[in-house]
Amino acid sequence: MKWTLILILGWSLAGTTIGWTYHYSNVTLNWSDARKWCQANFTDMVVIQSQ
Repeated sequence: MKWTLILILGWSLAGTTIGWTYHYSNVTLNWSDARKWCQANFTDMVVIQSQ
């Protein structure tokens, strides 16, 4: 039973891609509207403070 659970977990993790995806937009929105747009189209907002 324990090995079955480990194998299932291992296979599910092996199929998962871990990484970051960023989408840039030069459209001016306030924070609330921008966050709603990001959540509806992608996932959520991130703030990048360096260039």
